[in-house]
Amino acid sequence: MQPIDINELYGAFADAYARFSKDRDFTAQIRRIVEMHGGRAGSLHALELFAGPAEHSRAFVAEGFGAATAIDSAPAMAELAAGVAPLRYLISRLPSLPEEVRAGSMDIVIAPRYSLGYLSNDEAAALLQACANVLRPGGLFVAELHDPRKFLNHLDDLDIKTRRFHTASGARGSVEWPFGPVRLRQEGWIAEMDVRLEVDDHPEPRIFTSVEHLHTQESLRFACRGMPHVAFAAAPLTVEEFPGSLLAVFRKIA
Repeated sequence: MQPIDINELYGAFADAYARFSKDRDFTAQIRRIVEMHGGRAGSLHALELFAGPAEHSRAFVAEGFGAATAIDSAPAMAELAAGVAPLRYLISRLPSLPEEVRAGSMDIVIAPRYSLGYLSNDEAAALLQACANVLRPGGLFVAELHDPRKFLNHLDDLDIKTRRFHTASGARGSVEWPFGPVRLRQEGWIAEMDVRLEVDDHPEPRIFTSVEHLHTQESLRFACRGMPHVAFAAAPLTVEEFPGSLLAVFRKIA
């Protein structure tokens, strides 16, 4: 079976992704990020990158923290998030930010679910520079990163490796991510892994391939060297709301 690019999962199987990816407490995560920011809830504006079904943006709005903007390249994901006000959803391919996101307009920018890994080092640096530009002074950038050490055992201790779900039509489905061993490339800290999706109303399982750059806070800090008005946290953060993940954080200081 020929593997399919992972972007096909986010497009043609957007509903399945939205259902099997409800494996975390989005409200608790967004509360923690707002607490880290320290601003006045109700007047904040958050930007969610690689948003998918925009669960973090929806939680941000539902908690009354302010307005949210979500960005993703898959129109099917925007359809899933439709109808949540004041949530604005923009279709755009990163690392460039769409012109609708103005300089100095955001208090918080988040890149959750390890999504920054879909960008190369140079692309990630370009995105972080764009994020620094759209943040207000005191604004916070948070990226959820893999702990690279977990890839040494092919993510075997990942408690969400296999997930079961039901689609909107009621069909049963399951996903295994990763499916089989993780393939680590020697150059550039790149992990290649297969994802197996099975849904009852499709004739056969689908195998997707996800290629992810294993960024670290140190590599991001190095990529952004010389960028003015940005202060990274002294070390990546581990917080209970993001179990098993590392958070890379920087603040706009002027």
